[in-house]
Amino acid sequence: MNELEQLQTEMRAIRRSLDNCYVENNALRALVETQHLEIRELFGDVDMVQRGQGILFLRTRDIENWAENDHNFPHPLFPLSRLEEVLRARIVARARGHVEQNVPNGSDIR
Repeated sequence: MNELEQLQTEMRAIRRSLDNCYVENNALRALVETQHLEIRELFGDVDMVQRGQGILFLRTRDIENWAENDHNFPHPLFPLSRLEEVLRARIVARARGHVEQNVPNGSDIR
């Protein structure tokens, strides 16, 4: 009878350990899902910022061309065409699913 009680005690301890593992697993799963949603939200924010920058540079280029061609303003000292190409390439790459890991510094843009 003593061995039977000892086995029952061990089985209860194993059962409690399994229950604790189940609870921890569910807590970790919820944490991972929350982090996944936060990461997706950040990527969405990055996409919106890049699109906004691209649109801003396109509008600026159009204004520069309009000022040069129609009103004889001088050519800008820092043309944006190269930076615009880099941003457009990034947006297209992100849309295709090829996210760039490195961000070009100032020497890569000009």
